[in-house]
Amino acid sequence: NDATDLAISIDNQLNKNILTGILVDTPQADIISSFVNPENIQIVDKDGNILANDAKVGTGAKIQLIDNGNVVDELVVVIKGEINGDGDISTKDVTLQRRFIANWESDIIETAADVDGDGVVNAKDTALIRRYIAGWDVAL
Repeated sequence: NDATDLAISIDNQLNKNILTGILVDTPQADIISSFVNPENIQIVDKDGNILANDAKVGTGAKIQLIDNGNVVDELVVVIKGEINGDGDISTKDVTLQRRFIANWESDIIETAADVDGDGVVNAKDTALIRRYIAGWDVAL
């Protein structure tokens, strides 16, 4: 299994194979090169555009297994605290998370917003992201 070469875990959530364990700021070339057969792997962003080698992989990106030009399997990337899919953890993610908590936003991957993994997206998760952005001793 190609995916076992990454220091990641795969979880089937909502009938999607979710891939966790990728660090923020990881370029797609680093992920692809970690697979046994990298020539059969492509990564697309959350909108379906193929990422350039130096592009950062963000939440919602898909790592796809290609066979004869067809996608035969894919994993959806989830990076804790990286909610908007741009590959960075920033105040944009905090804003999106707070909008979700207030029920103003529903189109997010909750696993990324639930930073502490307690099953609920709440102010505690927001505080953890803010502490991470501030450079305090918080690992996401």
